[in-house]
Amino acid sequence: MIGKTKGKARRSRKAQARFASGQMRRLFGDFRPQAESFSASSFAESRNEVGRRSQKGQAAMEYLMTYGWAILVIIIIMGALIYLGVLGGGSGAIKICRFATGDVFCTSAKTVADTSNGAKVSLEIQNTAPGPIYLKGYGCTMEPNPANPISVTFASAKLVVIGAKETLPISGADYAVCKDESGNSLLNGPGENFRGRVYLAYCTGNDCVPGAVNYNVISGSVSGKLETE
Repeated sequence: MIGKTKGKARRSRKAQARFASGQMRRLFGDFRPQAESFSASSFAESRNEVGRRSQKGQAAMEYLMTYGWAILVIIIIMGALIYLGVLGGGSGAIKICRFATGDVFCTSAKTVADTSNGAKVSLEIQNTAPGPIYLKGYGCTMEPNPANPISVTFASAKLVVIGAKETLPISGADYAVCKDESGNSLLNGPGENFRGRVYLAYCTGNDCVPGAVNYNVISGSVSGKLETE
């Protein structure tokens, strides 16, 4: 009697399990993995498609490499022409002005054409030295080795404290007239290219004693186009 009861219980549990499994399949579908088969022709076609895509990608990369280098070369050439003032803007503003020293930084420059008296140059400089500096004069020339690069000497030295800016010529002083390669006044007209050097006479620290005559003379490059008044 007991054995029959246990057998019925087992059959009942199996029936319940089958019923629950059927309900799950109806609700969520059959999760058993389906075997996929690939024929030899479909595999070859897939491999050919991958090969074609690889060839297209390689061709695109070669195209980008070839024309990318060409574009880079063009950008470098244009940058060099702008640096030299050949492709300066229509306003004719001086684009480059820098001194070869850590004591003075040229923040801007302007060269105005004067076909009668010679082109005039003005500078804005900043004191980047560790102490105050005194400005004594400045000049502008295209000469390779000028004998007297300072063409304008200030009546009294101009004090410029650390980090301060000063515009040259200082108040009451004349503009420095730029000279050409032969040492004559530069008489080129507005819009013409200009590339020369500016010179600055100054002293720092203990060298700047009253009545001092020994000043440092530094030079810097300046280039761009001559402007109108």
